[in-house]
Amino acid sequence: MAAEAETADDLSPPSVSAIIPAYNSEDTIERALTSVYAQTYPNIIDVIVVDDGSSDGTAEVVKAKFPDVRYVYQENAGPGRARNHGASLARGDYIAFLDADDAWLPEKTKIQVGFMRAHPGLSMLGTQCMHVFRSFPETLRAHLTQGQDGVDGGLEHLPLRAVISQLGGARLSTWLIRRPVFVATAGFTWPAFPVEDLDFLLRLTALGNSVGIVRSRQCLLDLSEEAHTSARKPSKMRAITNVPDILAQLDPASESALNRLLTPLEYSALRKHHLLRLALWALRLGEFSIGFQQLGEARNLKGGVRDNLLAVTVVSLAKLLRTALGPRYASTVCQLLLGGLARVLRVLGKGA
Repeated sequence: MAAEAETADDLSPPSVSAIIPAYNSEDTIERALTSVYAQTYPNIIDVIVVDDGSSDGTAEVVKAKFPDVRYVYQENAGPGRARNHGASLARGDYIAFLDADDAWLPEKTKIQVGFMRAHPGLSMLGTQCMHVFRSFPETLRAHLTQGQDGVDGGLEHLPLRAVISQLGGARLSTWLIRRPVFVATAGFTWPAFPVEDLDFLLRLTALGNSVGIVRSRQCLLDLSEEAHTSARKPSKMRAITNVPDILAQLDPASESALNRLLTPLEYSALRKHHLLRLALWALRLGEFSIGFQQLGEARNLKGGVRDNLLAVTVVSLAKLLRTALGPRYASTVCQLLLGGLARVLRVLGKGA
């Protein structure tokens, strides 16, 4: 597709800068960097690792095994500021972000650049991703990723609600964005931590930028216990607090500069969707009072059949678990069941 649309510039393909923020990533950074160097796209001119104050052997791994990487160290300031630091050093026409515990499939950059060249109106492009556990045997991991490096479903231009729902969170590892657009959007903002990606998407869209997603799984997101330990609980709890405040910028009744992006009904549905996601987080973390508070607000908002069904089911299940097992064991069971339940209900609710 892209090859047919681009002929004159084929000899000078756009350049790409890969930016990897890293914090205590000695166990995963080699895999991430290996996936960058395995890209079939020929013009990745920068590979920048921004070490966000690691106290382990991250620096030693990078310097010993990847001498061509531009390694920079900063005092711990959070992943958003690390990405901004990397972007300030980037020279590429495009910026591609990758978390240190994730990995790209070999065709990712080539596919994305091809689509961006064929659709010059796009400002940013994501891909679908595959969630894996680091402990998976390599043979099983290879089996899961077979056939996932082609462009299966083409390009989809996303409206605001879908942009926020599909490209937020850990999926930041799939982003490819035009560097001038990133600069014009002013990068990631610290007050939004740890959901600065959501805040960035809102500001990106408010400036009139178009965002799309390639319907092809081109990124492996690590869901292993090591990558998502209880040490991240404070960060997730800050997200539960910050997300509603960030979404409030979209309220048509507010005085925000973003208040004209959605109709009242669209805003209600979007807020309900994210409150349900936050409630699931809180319940998995054992924060039942906060989870029920989020669910209570979500139930009072208008939304789709899928989200309405999810709210009722999760409230009933969580209350039953807490009563039957007590808060301590109910939290453990919630961690095992609620994620799978949410996926089942999303499948059942498609088209609703």
